[in-house]
Amino acid sequence: MKRIILLTGPLLLLLWLLVPTTDVVSPEWTVLVTDTAGHPIRGASVTVFSQQYTIESQDAESTRVTDDDGSVHFEERRIRAMGLMRVFGAVRNLNQGAHASFGVHTHLAVAKKGYGDPSDRELFAQNERESRANRSARQSSRIVLLQCPPDYSGFGCAFPTDPEKPVLPLKF
Repeated sequence: MKRIILLTGPLLLLLWLLVPTTDVVSPEWTVLVTDTAGHPIRGASVTVFSQQYTIESQDAESTRVTDDDGSVHFEERRIRAMGLMRVFGAVRNLNQGAHASFGVHTHLAVAKKGYGDPSDRELFAQNERESRANRSARQSSRIVLLQCPPDYSGFGCAFPTDPEKPVLPLKF
């Protein structure tokens, strides 16, 4: 009996090292992009960045453009790997020291010319929460953009597209 118990641990470890398992790196994700008045924004680029740091050395990107309803849909992205690859990946990441990352990280970014991220703290915080994957199998997010004055975009609509124009002061 003692021998069986002693053999079980190594056998389970060997099984874990050799049998592939699946991670959901990015959920099935529907994103609605609106202006501050709640009107849908057509033609905004929405990009999902996802990476399983322990297995992948680079992130994967998928970009879609919002339709007339201001929405886009992304399919789920999965990755399969054996435990052995996960161990090698974790060891590989250790050379990054305090900056090492492990596991899944997924977020999105939204951009459209003439629009920017709101500098209002509450809206900005809402966008930050909505732009991160929340570990659900299906996720819906709403991102709010601020319509900018002509030739400006970026955070708080403060940044000119023409280098001759000044950077505008931010309003908080």
